[in-house]
Amino acid sequence: VECAAEYNCSLAAQPTARRFLYPQLNKFLADVFEGIPTGTQLSRLPKVNLNRFDLFHAHLFYTKKTQSLGLLFHSKEYPAYDQQKFPINLGYCQQDSYLGYDETAMNLRNMLWFQGRLCALDVGPDSVLYHDLIMDGLQDVRTVLESDFGQGVIDVNYFASIPGSPQHRLFLC
Repeated sequence: VECAAEYNCSLAAQPTARRFLYPQLNKFLADVFEGIPTGTQLSRLPKVNLNRFDLFHAHLFYTKKTQSLGLLFHSKEYPAYDQQKFPINLGYCQQDSYLGYDETAMNLRNMLWFQGRLCALDVGPDSVLYHDLIMDGLQDVRTVLESDFGQGVIDVNYFASIPGSPQHRLFLC
């Protein structure tokens, strides 16, 4: 996907992937992914693009208390290495990244879809969520874990560059 293999970059947690049995469910999830770039622009949030450096995956989780499923999306996954702005080596998948580092965008990179609503979680250092949701070691990349919301079920990958219909770009890993 988008030359990731040329850099020994594995974008999926597993070597194999599948889709849901029901095409309608695959289409629904693909539509959620496809709607995020437009939704963030309309909400005046930092721009999100569907590609291997920005948004390509979410974590499906189950919360027992409400017996509900949710998705935790991570955008800004692989910002370009920059000695001044982002001097962090994220490994093979970061190579050749053209995604510029933006602190505001990183603070809002975690998006939660739950009970039909999508919200961006502000986990900047001045936010109460920073202390409640960011684990030690993940402060620089501002990664929230799905286990903070429920039991992880599966990773959902969406590769917008794959030709064909949106539901055929969706993979469960």
